[in-house]
Amino acid sequence: ELVVLLTSQTLRRPWCAGEITIAWQSHGRVTAIYHPSFMPPEEEVMEADAMGAYLSAADFQLVEYGITNDAISKAYRWFLHDLDSKVYIRSDLVGRTRFEQAVKDVLSISNSRSLGPLARFFVNRPKRKSSSSSGVMTTFSGSKLQLKKSASTYNLDTIASFKPGSLLVSSLPDSDEATAAAGVLVGRLQGAMLELVPEGMVILADLSPSQVDEAVMSIGTAHALIVILSEGSLGSLEQL
Repeated sequence: ELVVLLTSQTLRRPWCAGEITIAWQSHGRVTAIYHPSFMPPEEEVMEADAMGAYLSAADFQLVEYGITNDAISKAYRWFLHDLDSKVYIRSDLVGRTRFEQAVKDVLSISNSRSLGPLARFFVNRPKRKSSSSSGVMTTFSGSKLQLKKSASTYNLDTIASFKPGSLLVSSLPDSDEATAAAGVLVGRLQGAMLELVPEGMVILADLSPSQVDEAVMSIGTAHALIVILSEGSLGSLEQL
């Protein structure tokens, strides 16, 4: 299965073009994740004779691998117009919750593909109203009946909160690339820092605006501050 994260430059990358084309030729399973920065190319750009100029320069030729501009053109049209499995990164969420929700949506699509017809009927049938507030939804996975929490039971507004003694990580606000870098850093450090910083590590981008203001005002009580510098950091009032 191929998952394609569509940003402003994805379809210009020769390797991405090759992967999408091979998936189209082999009738593979494909899911597209649409980032807010993505803008689909104009129809004339996707013509076979214009594809060479549209793709970024590379030190190899896709035709060497049997992938022609004509095949890329057809694959892109299928990918953009006929593909049903689409996920959208939500701009109303903050920080890593954007990625977490996208992952949940992709897994939901993947799970539904693996279900049998009877299971899909139970999953997709209209839900009856219930007085229960547990937020638990019944789904089938293979031959086993499982209980899963519905997305409404998760707090998607924030996945962290600042506490005195926390280790703060500052990255460029509203930059998903910077947020992802901060997430990788925290993921690598968290285990090693657990005993040293029991209050945990907090990425400022994960916080709501009011929580960011509170954290910035209380930064003197933090264990330490890690600042990730990226393009635009020195112009960011929050990072400064």
